Amino acid sequence: MGTRGGVPGWFGVRLRAESTHFNITREQLSFTSAGGGVTSSSVEIDQQLEVHGRVFVDADVASYFGFVPAIFLGLDYLGIQGSATSSSTVVPSVGIGIVREDP
Repeated sequence: MGTRGGVPGWFGVRLRAESTHFNITREQLSFTSAGGGVTSSSVEIDQQLEVHGRVFVDADVASYFGFVPAIFLGLDYLGIQGSATSSSTVVPSVGIGIVREDP
């Protein structure tokens, strides 16, 4: 998903966001040798969610031969939920770059 707004000729603002969600299935087998060998198994299902978001600010006023300097700020989230474990983390990011204008 992306959209652009801002002050025409001066600054442009773009937003980008994406997310994914899926299940992770893990089967565990265990063997017991007491009394003739018994096999047992267990199934664990974990859920993972990833979310990525970015805000880009383009300095259109400083464009040079179709290249525009830009900065971005973003957050990445990763979360795993399951019967045995639960974990999540958020990672901030910032950067600079050069964007090429469409002809």
